[in-house]
Amino acid sequence: MCLCGLDDLPFCSPAILTRVRAVAFFRETSKFSTHSNGSFALIRPNRNWVRLLPFAALVLCWLPLLRAAEGGAYDVSKEDLPNFPFTNAARRAGFKNIPIGSSGFKFSLGGSEQVRFQSLNNRRDFLDRLSDKDSSILTKTRLNATIFKDQFFKFFIEAQDAHEFFNTKPGRGVDNVNENELDLYQAYLEFGLLLDVVDKPSLRFRLGRQELVYDHEYLIGDRDWFNRGQVFDAAQARWRPDGFEIDFLWARPVEFNNHNWDTTSDTNLAGYHLTALGVPGGHKLASYAWYKWNAQRAFRGEDRSRGGEYLWTFGGVAEGNFAKRWDYAAELAVNAGERGGDPAHSFRIDAHVGYTIPIQWRSVRLGLSYTYATGDKDPFDGKAGTFDSLFSDPFLFHGRSLVAAGTNLRDLTAHLTAKVWRGGMIELAYHHLRLSRSRDALFHALTFAPLRRDRTGRAGREAGGELDLQITHKFHENMSITGGGFFYFPSSFFERTATRTRGGDTARNVFMMFKINF
Repeated sequence: MCLCGLDDLPFCSPAILTRVRAVAFFRETSKFSTHSNGSFALIRPNRNWVRLLPFAALVLCWLPLLRAAEGGAYDVSKEDLPNFPFTNAARRAGFKNIPIGSSGFKFSLGGSEQVRFQSLNNRRDFLDRLSDKDSSILTKTRLNATIFKDQFFKFFIEAQDAHEFFNTKPGRGVDNVNENELDLYQAYLEFGLLLDVVDKPSLRFRLGRQELVYDHEYLIGDRDWFNRGQVFDAAQARWRPDGFEIDFLWARPVEFNNHNWDTTSDTNLAGYHLTALGVPGGHKLASYAWYKWNAQRAFRGEDRSRGGEYLWTFGGVAEGNFAKRWDYAAELAVNAGERGGDPAHSFRIDAHVGYTIPIQWRSVRLGLSYTYATGDKDPFDGKAGTFDSLFSDPFLFHGRSLVAAGTNLRDLTAHLTAKVWRGGMIELAYHHLRLSRSRDALFHALTFAPLRRDRTGRAGREAGGELDLQITHKFHENMSITGGGFFYFPSSFFERTATRTRGGDTARNVFMMFKINF
């Protein structure tokens, strides 16, 4: 018996009824505040119930999925085909492509769970004797629902619940970047127009809260490694004339708030991204122009006065393969504008080259990459020379221990990627890191705030090195396990900027992560 009285409707499937009952339960367990005029407003669900709801909902989803998967959801004899056993099982269990009456619209449910154990040491102070070692378990649960009709209409909504458990050294007085109680992660409306020659929309609009990823995520990424991720409240139009794909974008990043609903930042981003399609030889060419601005007088100039930020970023990307086994990628980005009343001019260059050695179905790729991101030459000349990397995903670039940001940095990196068993991959990288300008700071990869600075420049430029090892086994497209360690070795710059509470000892991050989705 459907408690909402919808039993007789054709679209009231068991999956939808589960969602309806969850909404009713949410209403019963939420907290409300009463205004003086007698009206009330939702503040925030009871925290204890919030922690249980995502796990309970995920269990309700996985039970029929596992039962459906027992019957065989994919053909194991076809190893070259994409393998989505849990997604296929979700279709069998009635979670996917549920018809909504005879309207042509359909309804689907999806979700993912990421669990990571990590043990960190010296990440805050780089000083062994203070022992800031901490260990914790991070969980990120996402549940989503989609209503769609062919390729021309889509409404997508996704909730996220992120937590850090058993943290032995929680920070005091600061927001925990790994925590975000049940909140709206994505919610957007998408519709397509103008059919092309293969009956796909050549003009697509997407409005609402969404993830954004462009190129290699040097400037705009989804920060998938991080427990909260990264989303934007955005309006995006994608046009695909013959041979090109052009995105026009206006966006504002979402600011996560652990104990309240997430809000939108005062920072704006607008611009375009152009990609050339069908370039001979399989190469990719792209160009972009982004304008980032924030009129709030929250940015301090070098003369200590405050002002807004108005910054253009122009750039281009080229990547592809040559001579059969070689690959390359290059990107140039230039900043120009004003920050805190100071004129701002900076740039960044990234170059990569790799060679793949095939060994039957196995392979080994050897790679070399170099990054040069400008820093501020003189902290007192009234000119800002530090590169601004916008909303990048820092985990992907200058060391996965997340010490060094991609600004005021020179990074020479050697890579090795080996696929030595089916579904398995070993990634090994060593970064040699130097400051571009000795009088500017080494910036923190996550917050982009100065981590260490010597305004005299006498501490030098040698920032250290980092060794990253990551081993991944992908059981199939719906499940993987990853483990490894990231080790940052500070150099003379850390030693010469050391204090009683900040040293130059090795920082470590050892982890194991499990990911599953349907």
